[in-house]
Formats: sequence, structure tokens, C-alpha cells
Amino acid sequence: MDAAHFLGFSLLLLAATLVLASVTSVLLVDAARAIGGEFADFLLEKGPEKVMRRCLMGWGFAALWIAVRRAGWRGWRDCGWTAEGGADPDCLSRRDRVLRGAGIALLTMGVLRAATLAMGAHSWTPMDMGAAARVAVAVRYFAAGLVVALIEETAVRGILYRVLARVAGIWPAALASSVLFAAAHYLNPDSASFDGSGFLSRCAAVLQSTLAFSDLTPWNWFSMLNLALMGVMLCAMQQRTGSIWMCVGAHAGWVFIIQTFHFFSDYSVAFPWDILLAKHANATDGLMTTLMLLAILAWLGAGRRTGECRVRLGGIAWRTPPGARSEFERWMERNRQSFPGGGAEYKAYPGCRVALLDGMVFKAYSWPGGIASARFALRPSRVLKAAAAALDLRAKGLPVAEPVAWAVVRFAGLRRREYLVTREIRDASPLTGLLKMDNAEPELRRAVLAGYARLAAAFHAQGYSNRDLKDENVLVENGRPDGMWAVDLDGVRYKGRVSRRRARKDLYRVGKSLEAAGWTRPEDVSAFFEAYNAAAPMRLRAKAFPA
Repeated sequence: MDAAHFLGFSLLLLAATLVLASVTSVLLVDAARAIGGEFADFLLEKGPEKVMRRCLMGWGFAALWIAVRRAGWRGWRDCGWTAEGGADPDCLSRRDRVLRGAGIALLTMGVLRAATLAMGAHSWTPMDMGAAARVAVAVRYFAAGLVVALIEETAVRGILYRVLARVAGIWPAALASSVLFAAAHYLNPDSASFDGSGFLSRCAAVLQSTLAFSDLTPWNWFSMLNLALMGVMLCAMQQRTGSIWMCVGAHAGWVFIIQTFHFFSDYSVAFPWDILLAKHANATDGLMTTLMLLAILAWLGAGRRTGECRVRLGGIAWRTPPGARSEFERWMERNRQSFPGGGAEYKAYPGCRVALLDGMVFKAYSWPGGIASARFALRPSRVLKAAAAALDLRAKGLPVAEPVAWAVVRFAGLRRREYLVTREIRDASPLTGLLKMDNAEPELRRAVLAGYARLAAAFHAQGYSNRDLKDENVLVENGRPDGMWAVDLDGVRYKGRVSRRRARKDLYRVGKSLEAAGWTRPEDVSAFFEAYNAAAPMRLRAKAFPA
């Protein structure tokens, strides 16, 4: 079923759901009033409008089941409880996912509600309750939050969003399911609409009052917008993790904090900053909530690349490109005893070791000691940047080493170690060896310089700066002196549009490598820049290496 047909079919089901819920609720309310007794007390305890909301929920689940079945839902195994393909992309158990989500709730909604207490927007309600009674209330809200979160996340993010994403794409699915999620919180029929004469007229009145959104004051429109934004954020959370369990933890944590806060605190009418910290206990009507949700959404969007796989091996959570996971697992199985201390060592210095092992080159970083360890622990990962740059550059056709896997090991949020594994470039040797040839033929020199220049120009043409394109980080194909590969991308940064100043700094580093080898004679410089100017953007053209 394509997106247009699914939309039309879903709208018909939505209309049928509203009509059937109105008719069913009127029938149930009439039956309760006629029968009386405990049945009426149970059904009408919180008013006829509660009956309508429960009927909407029941018919809504039935309509959802019909709609997603038509769109290709694969049954109870397709509820978002496991990641697509059955493998958790972050190598975390369901419990850990739920706990992470609950931690996000505590660090966001918990901190926000604590701020409202500290600033006087709310105050603790004096209660004559013992400690046991308070704990019982908290446990009840915790259980209720978990049940509500599991049901809603399974229905909305696990089924509706995921099926919609297959039919219409990620963003349309996220927006549609989130708007529906937010609107459902404000379907509030008027209890007076259940009174009156005539069965059909009362059904029509209930339906009309339900769709009137009478609770939507200007303040509540802002609250509804935040609820929709929360839905988008939970969709992003499901998209990033591959399953609903972090969504369940976050949703349950928010419900628990909101319900307990509502029970144990009162709103201070004198507080002047309502729009900032929110007036309602659910905090959906505050600007800080909007900023909080946008921050979480930005954090989720800045996560792993689309299609990236994750696998836990040797106690380390590795990231791999989709096609390399099985090969890397086999490689790690074969070399479990040799990694990371074995292999043929290329180079080593404090805090870094590069070695060749069984067809792969790995670079292992660790704390170098002294003050440098603090910098290593706190600064952003070089490995993650290098791997992301390599994947992008390879997709654009640049000759760079292929990343097979990478990992960052942290303790208490601080980097302890990191690894990057790339495929060995066979039948190639370091450029350093060619540059050491004192009696190289002029044709060979021109070919080597032209290849080096084209490699530097290729980075700049694609919007990348490579501040460390020195000879030891470049391999030359055997028998093809102008065929060069960049193998160390720690110094690569995406600039979008490389400036002349940035390009000159990159060329300065290249010039120093050639100067140290005695390859900066006038004819050498001329050969280099002839090839560079032919491949680089016009604004970056030059005639000599910067001094």
C-alpha cells in the first residue's frame, strides 16, 4: 500500500473510530444508569466523559490493528521490542535501555521540577502521611507509569510510527504519529452531552463535544505543541536505538515524576515566570520544556550515522559499517589473543600504537600519561571523527583507507581508550620510501609529485581540510607512483568550503615533508602545483608552498 492510499484508509478508520466510540459510550452510560448499583458506580465513578475516552482507546486500538495490517505490519514480533534484524545496534539489554531512558527523564523532567520548587513556582503540599504511605504512593505511580509507557510506546512508536515510516518515510511518520499522540491527550467530551433526549442526538452531541477540543485555551495550545515535540523526540529515540525500550524508560520516568510532583506539590499563583517553568504539574506548558525537548532531539540527531551497526566483542562496543560486521567478528575471533598488543608494529609513541594484524591495520589510543591524559580523556574522540570522514570520503571516491570497525572505551564518561581498524591496502608502501630515493628519475619524481598534489587537491575539492597529510600518512601503489592513498585521517576536518588560509596551512605541512626529503627544487614545485591547480578549486590555486 502506498502512502496516499494508506492516508485515505486511515482517515476513514479514524472517522469510524470516533463514531463507534460515541455510540458505544452512550450505550454504556445508558446501561449503567438503568442498571444502577455497583456497575454504575464503577463505570461512572469519574464521569461519563471517562467512559468516552476509554471507548476511544478501545476502538482506536482496533482501528490501529486494521490499518497497520493493511500496511504490512508483521504481527506481535513487529512491535519494536527488538531492533530490526534482531540485533540491538548498541549492544545493550532491554533493562539497560529502560534504565537509560529513565535516567534521561530524571536529568530533564526531574531537574526541571526541582527548579520550579527551588524558584518558588511550586511548593510542597503539607500532608498528614507517614513514610510508608508516601512510599506506597510513589510505588503506585511508578507501576502506573511503567504500564502506561509500555502500552503507549508499543502502540505509537513500536507499531504506528515504524509502519508509517516504511510507507511514507521517517519524518512524515514522526510528525503524523506525534500530532495524533498529542491530540489524543485533548479529546475531552463534555459530560453534559450525555444528557438529553434521543439516542442519535446524544451520540452526535458526544461526538461534537469530543472534537471541539474545549480544553484548548491559548496556554494549552502551547502544551499540545510540546506534547507533539515530545512525540517527535521519542520517535527519534526509537529510530536511533532500533527498539522502544529507551522510549519506555523515558516515558515511564516522565509519568512517574509528573504524577508524584502533582500529588506532593501545589502551584504558586504568585509566580511571575509561568511561561518559563510551566504552571501545570506535567510541565508541558513551559518554555524550558520546549528547550529541553529540542536539546534531547539535537543529541539524538548527533548520534551514529545512518546504517551503522554495533556489536559487542571482547567487552567493547564496536561500531562497523553495515557490510563489514560479519568480517570484523570473524577477524576478532581469530585474533582475540593478539589484539591490541600483537601484530607487526608500524609505529608507536606514548598513547598510540599502529600495527598490522591479519590483513587489518589497527590504531590503538590510550592515556599517554601526565597532563596529556587529561586532554585525551576530556576532548572529543579522534577515532569517531576519522571514521566518519573516511566513510564520507570513500563515498565521494577519494582514495582513503577503508574503516572496518572503531570503538571508544569510556569510564565515568571519560575516554580511556579508543581503537580504529582499517583494511590493509595491499601492494602499497609508504611515500616516505620513495622520497628517500636520491637518484630518482625525473619522470618518477614528476609522477610522485603529481599524485601527491592530486591527493591534497581532492580533499580540498570535497570541502575537507587535511592538516596532517605528511609523507608517512600516505601510501603509494607499487608500480604506480602516482596512485596514492591517505591512511591516517586524524587531522581531517570537514569545512564545507575550504578557505585559502586553511588550504595554505595544509600545503605548508605537505611542503615541509617534501623539503625534508629534498624534493622542493624549482622543477619539483612546478610539477606539484601544476597537478594541484588542475584539480583544486580555482580560488585555492597557488604557485609555491607557503613559507
